[in-house]
Amino acid sequence: NCPVPCAHVSRADAVINCTRRAAAAAVAIDSVRGGTISGVSVHDCLSQAEAGGVYIRNAQAVTLKGFSVTNCSVTSGNGGGVAVVDSTTVQLEDWSITGCTALRGGGAYVEASSLVLASCHVAGNSAIASSGLGGGGLYALASSTRITVQNRWVKVLCGVPSAD
Repeated sequence: NCPVPCAHVSRADAVINCTRRAAAAAVAIDSVRGGTISGVSVHDCLSQAEAGGVYIRNAQAVTLKGFSVTNCSVTSGNGGGVAVVDSTTVQLEDWSITGCTALRGGGAYVEASSLVLASCHVAGNSAIASSGLGGGGLYALASSTRITVQNRWVKVLCGVPSAD
């Protein structure tokens, strides 16, 4: 059942232990126009391409509330917890993204998108890009990317991969 189609995600849904070779190991939100999705938990998921937890692409005016994304990873791509690509006016509200890993954007990866973060906790995530410019907590790419922090409750704490 991975990824979960956007239309089937409802309050208190949980996606656990997903593995996918393509983008979006757990939840894919693709070409959605308007709406709110609430109360989804994504844990221990693995993607080999993009977005270990939640993949948002070509979305407009979408709000995602109360998500918990924990211990999700991408082996050779970006956005361990969430990846937002080619989207406008996406709002993440009351999110927790912890323990996630990717090449870039261990917690969140944002490319060519406008994203609003409100009351989000991003902690203990790691980027493993060999360039050292990976953004353990948050990675933003492209001059067309705009990130807005709506209130001071947004925390982004970054993890550093060990040399072991």
